[in-house]
Amino acid sequence: MLFNSLEFIFLFLPAVLGVAALLGSGPARAPWLAGWIALASLFFYAWWAVSYLAVLLASIGGNFLLGAAIARQGPGPAARRLAAAGIVANLLGLGFFRYAPFLAGEAHLLFDCQLPILAWGLPLGISFFTFQQIAYLVDLSRGETRQPGFAAYAFAVTLFPHLIAGPIVRYREILPQVEGPGRTLGVTRENLAIGLTIFSFGLFKKTVIADAMIRFADRPFDAAAAGVTVPLLDAWVGMLAFALQIYFDFSAYSDMAVGLARMLGIRLPANFNAPYKATSIVEFWRRWHMTLSRFLRDYLYVPLGGNRKGPARRYLNLLLTMVLGGLWHGAGWTFLLWGFLHGAGLALCHLWRALVGPSRGSRLGRLAGWAPTLLFVLLCWVPFRAADWSAAMAYYGDLLGRPAGQRLYSAAEEAWPVALALAIALLLPTLEQIMARVRPVLEPTAPPLAGWRARWFLWAPSTRWALIAGLAFAFAVSNAFSVTKFLYFDF
Repeated sequence: MLFNSLEFIFLFLPAVLGVAALLGSGPARAPWLAGWIALASLFFYAWWAVSYLAVLLASIGGNFLLGAAIARQGPGPAARRLAAAGIVANLLGLGFFRYAPFLAGEAHLLFDCQLPILAWGLPLGISFFTFQQIAYLVDLSRGETRQPGFAAYAFAVTLFPHLIAGPIVRYREILPQVEGPGRTLGVTRENLAIGLTIFSFGLFKKTVIADAMIRFADRPFDAAAAGVTVPLLDAWVGMLAFALQIYFDFSAYSDMAVGLARMLGIRLPANFNAPYKATSIVEFWRRWHMTLSRFLRDYLYVPLGGNRKGPARRYLNLLLTMVLGGLWHGAGWTFLLWGFLHGAGLALCHLWRALVGPSRGSRLGRLAGWAPTLLFVLLCWVPFRAADWSAAMAYYGDLLGRPAGQRLYSAAEEAWPVALALAIALLLPTLEQIMARVRPVLEPTAPPLAGWRARWFLWAPSTRWALIAGLAFAFAVSNAFSVTKFLYFDF
C-alpha cells in the first residue's frame, strides 16, 4: 500500500498509531512497542507481495546472525573478513533479483546464447534494506556501533516509513531512539501534531504537484520511445516536467517518511534539501538523496581510495562510484549513462576547483554556478526517464530542434503548471526550514529562515498553521483517489 493511498491513510496508519499509543512509551513497554511496529511494518511490506516477505525475513535473519558473529570477534581482521563475506552475500542476493534478468537478456542479444530470460519480480525496497544492512555490518566490524537485540534490529530494518524507498539509515542513528535512557520511541500528542503536519505537506507535494507533472513528461518521452520526432519546445517542457515530477515525488516521499517516523517518536536523517538550488554538481549530490550519497561516499568511494591516491585516481574513483550508483537505480544502459554523466560532472567540478579555486560567494558567483548546474542536471534526466538508449539519443536530438510536425500540446496555454512548480522548487523554503523549531530530522542540513521569511514561513503550534496543514491534507486527500506510485519505489 502506498503512503498516498486511502487505505494507508485511513486504515493502516490509524491502526498502527492506536495500538502504539495503547502500549505506551515507558522503558518497560519499549520492547513491546518496537515489536508491534516491526510486525506492522512486515504486514505493510507483505501487502505488496507476500512471496517477497521471505526475502526480507531471510535478509534480516542472516545479517543479524552474521552481525552477532562479528560482534563476538570484536574490531579486527577477523571481523573485517566476516563483514566482507556479508557484503558479498548481500550483493549476490541483490544482483540475483535485480540484475540477473538484465544480464541474461543482454547475453541472449549479444552472443545469441539460449539462456532463459529470467522474469521474476523485484522485491520491493530490496536495494534500500540491502544497503542499510551492509552499512550495519561494516560499522559493526569497525566498532562504530554495537550489536542490538533482535527486536530492535528488526525494528530498525523494517520501520515502514523508510523500508521501501529510504532514507538509508545507519543503525547507530536509530539505536539510541529505541534502546537506552535517551529513547524517544513512543506516540505522544506532540509527536502526532508535528508528524501529521509534515506528512500532510508531503502528501500535498505528491498528489497535487508531482502527479500534475506526469502528463507533461509522459507525452514527449512516450512519443520519442515510439519513434516520433518531438517538437523543440515540447521536448524542453517535457524534460523540465520530468525533472520537477521526480523532484517533488522524491521530496514528498522524504517528507512523508520523516513525518510518519516522527509520529512514532523517531527522527530520520535528512534525505532531500532543495537540490535544484545547488550551485555545483558537488553541492547537488549533497542535497539529492543525501543518505545514498553518504553511503556511496563512505562505503564505496572511500574504500576505493577516495582522494588519498592523487588527483587522477580521485577522478576515476568518482566516476566508478557514480556509475555504480547509476546501476543501483536500475539495470539498464540508460541508468549506466546517467551515472557516468554525473560521475564525469563531479570529476570536472573538482578539476575546475583545483585549477581556478572555489567559486565566489557573491550573488553573481552563485548565479554563475547555479544556471549551468541546473541545466546539466536537467539534461542528465533524459536517459534516466527514456525508455531505452535509442529513445534517449532521439530525445537529445529533439532538444536540439530536429524538424518536427504538429505540436504535442501548446506550452504557452497548457504548461503553466510546470512553470509554477519550478517557481515553488526554487523560491519557497524547504519543509525542514519551515519546521526548524521542532527539528524534524536528526541533524539540520538547511540554513535557518530569517527576517520576513521567518515571520511568514516558520512553523509554530498555532491556529493559523493548523488551518494551513488541515487544508493541505484535505486538498491532497481529494486528489488521492487516482493513486500513483512513488518513482523511487522502482529502485
